[in-house]
Amino acid sequence: MKRALVVALVLLAACKKSGGADAGLDPSTLLPECENADGRARADSCYDKHATKVQKAAFCERIVAPGLKNACFDRIASATNDETLCPKIDTSGIRSSCFSRIAKQKQDPAVCKKVEKHEMAASCLREVALRKDDPAICDAIEDKESKDHFECLVGLAGPKPELCDRLKTAEKDACLAGSLEALLAPTQNDGRCDRISDTSVKELCWERVARTDPLLCEKLTDKAKCYRTALHVAGDETTCPKISMPESADQCWKEVAVRANDAKLCDKVKGDKKACTEAVENRTPESGEALGITKVSATQFIVTREAANRFFGDFAEAAKSARIVPEVQDGKVMGMKLFGIRPNKGAGAVGLQNGDRIEKVNGLDLTGPDEAMAAYAKLKNASRIELQLTRRGQPMTITYTIK
Repeated sequence: MKRALVVALVLLAACKKSGGADAGLDPSTLLPECENADGRARADSCYDKHATKVQKAAFCERIVAPGLKNACFDRIASATNDETLCPKIDTSGIRSSCFSRIAKQKQDPAVCKKVEKHEMAASCLREVALRKDDPAICDAIEDKESKDHFECLVGLAGPKPELCDRLKTAEKDACLAGSLEALLAPTQNDGRCDRISDTSVKELCWERVARTDPLLCEKLTDKAKCYRTALHVAGDETTCPKISMPESADQCWKEVAVRANDAKLCDKVKGDKKACTEAVENRTPESGEALGITKVSATQFIVTREAANRFFGDFAEAAKSARIVPEVQDGKVMGMKLFGIRPNKGAGAVGLQNGDRIEKVNGLDLTGPDEAMAAYAKLKNASRIELQLTRRGQPMTITYTIK
C-alpha cells in the first residue's frame, strides 16, 4: 500500500511538471521513461515515438512543442481515419490537410466540408467525386466556375457526356472534347463532337476521335488532313476499301503496308505503287518495335520474349499503362475494362484501346483482379497469347506470337 502511494505521488509530480496539456488524461498515458528524458525536446520526441508505435493520440497530448504536437495528431488521425483528431491541430493549414486526407481515404464528402481552406475543400470534393463516380459531389463544390468543378465534371463525363451540359457554352465545349480522353469507343461517343457549338473545336474533336477510327474523317470538311494524321496511328486492311477519297485510300494502303512491313500490299495502291514499295523498303521501326512489339495487323502482333515477360508477365507493370476496372453487370464481373490508354505506348502498343473489355486470356476467364493476376502469372512461358475482348459491342481476338 505504501509503495503504491509513492508511485502515485511520483506520477502526480510528473503530471504537474508536464503542464495543463495533461488535464483530464488517464495518468497511465504519462510515461516515466519520457518524463525522465534529458530535456523537454527529448521527452516530446519520446511521446511522439510512442504515439506512432501504438497509434494512440493520448500520447500526442503529452507533447509540448506545438509543431511536433500538430504533426503527431495529423499522423495518428490519418493512420486511424479518425477526423475527430483533426480539430486538435491548432494550425488551419495542417488541420484542413488532415480533414482532406481522411475524406479521400474514407471517400466521404461530408468530411470535405470540414476543411476550412476553400480551395482545399473544393479539391477534396473533386477527388472524392472521381473516386466514387458521383457527379452530385461535384455540384457540392460551391464555386461552379472553379477549375475544380470543371475538372470534376470532365473526369466523370467520359461515359456520361450529358454531365457537360451543366457548364456554360465555352466550358461545355471544352468538357465534351476533354471527355474523349475516357472515350469508351469511337462509335460510342454519343455524338458528343456534334454537340460542340464552336465549329473549330468540333472539327478538332472529330479529328481526335478519328485517330482510333480513321473512317470518322468522312465527317470532316478537310478529310484529307484528317486522314493524314489518323491513318498514321490507326487503320488496317479493312479500313482502306471504305475510304471515299482515292488519294486517301492509297495513303491508307501505304500506311498499312509500311506498318506490316509487307510490300505486297502496295499492289492495292491505284496510284504510285513505286512510292509505296520504297516506303516499305526504307521503313523505320515504329515506336512499339523499340519496345519489342511489331504490329502485323490490328489484331496480330509479334512480341519478343523480353517484351512479353515485361508486359504480359507482370500485371503491376501492365497496370501502369492503363486504368483497369472490373465491369460488373447484374452483380457479375464480365471482364476487365481499360481506360487511359495512349496510342503506341504501353497497352496501346499492343493494340488495346480505351473501352476494351478483356474477358479471357488464353481461355482463362477474368472475373476479378485476383483472377487477372493469376491469368497473367500463367503467361510467362507462353509462346502464343490470345486476348478475347469486346470492343464497340463486338467480340474480337487479339493474338500475340512470342519469339
